[in-house]
Amino acid sequence: LPQTGDIRGLGAFLNQRKNSLEHCYTAAAKARPTLAGKLMLRITLAGAGKPSEVEVDDETLGSDRVSSCVRTVVSNWTFPFQVNSTIELPLVFAPAN
Repeated sequence: LPQTGDIRGLGAFLNQRKNSLEHCYTAAAKARPTLAGKLMLRITLAGAGKPSEVEVDDETLGSDRVSSCVRTVVSNWTFPFQVNSTIELPLVFAPAN
């Protein structure tokens, strides 16, 4: 893993994993088709690429099911860099048109 304070490649890393986050939303949206809103995740990385903490700082989605699923999914990721850092990640969920 690269050791860098500059978290390069974060966008590509997240883009490759967006389907796992969308799965959290679509599973809940089956029961609530109008479910829409935002989650602001705070991901704390402690060295080896594994999150030491994943918290929802702000949310307008109103779905504990989605929040919990997203936290679980992200907690199991291994980020492609070794850095002690906190990442704030806004996630917006809305029904497909």
